[in-house]
This record gives sequence, structure tokens and C-alpha cells, in this order.
Amino acid sequence: MSVAFEQVDQVLTKLEEMGNSEEEFHKIFSLCQDRVVQFGVKCEISRVVGTQRYRANYTYNFAEDYYRRATFIPYIDDLKASLKRRFANHRKTLQSLQFVLPKHASKGKFESVQPAFDCYLRDMTTTHILTLSGE
Repeated sequence: MSVAFEQVDQVLTKLEEMGNSEEEFHKIFSLCQDRVVQFGVKCEISRVVGTQRYRANYTYNFAEDYYRRATFIPYIDDLKASLKRRFANHRKTLQSLQFVLPKHASKGKFESVQPAFDCYLRDMTTTHILTLSGE
């Protein structure tokens, strides 16, 4: 499980680098432009309105800058937030499991192990919980 969290952290780091890198988006945009040309479609900036109420209104001179700002960066940000949200509870459970090991048991209180107990409560009987809290 800890290996999975290391991989999630690596993915988050890579996404952070991609979101901040204009070079990475340029590669993606160039590939997309090649495909767009094959279909005979022109890659344009969408119409800019003076006052926009319900969506972002980006003003850029180049289509690449517009699409980076309007779609790519929000998508990367949403993906990072989704990964963090999805794995946050599991990370707490994994961190609390370390206090079950004798090496770390003296460093924490019984409440430190509570997230792990909550996760594995179905597998335990009441006597196990009482025994563990006593120890």
C-alpha cells in the first residue's frame, strides 16, 4: 500500500511539472494540430465577449496560449485534486497502521490507531478492539 502512495506522489509530481511546463503543452498541442489538419479543421481561439458571466473569458493572440490556459491547466489541476481527494483517507489509514508496530507503538496514543480500526472494524470483533485499546 505504501508503494501505491509513492506512485501516486510521483504522478502528482509529474502532473505538477506538466502544468507548469509550456514545453510539455507545446508537444501535446503540436500533435493535436497535426490531427486537426488531417481532418481539415482550423484551430482557432473561441470568440471573446466583452463581458462573460458563466465561463472563463481568456484573451490571447495565439490558439496555443488560449487552449493551455482555458483547458489544459484547469484539467491538470482537477486531476491533481481528484487524486489527492481519492487517496487522502487511505493515506491516513496507512499512517495510523504504523502505530500498531511495536517500534512505533510507544510514540502514539490509542487514538492514533483509530483510523486503521475504523477501516478494519468489520474484520474485528468487539473483544479485539477492547484488547487492543488495553494494550
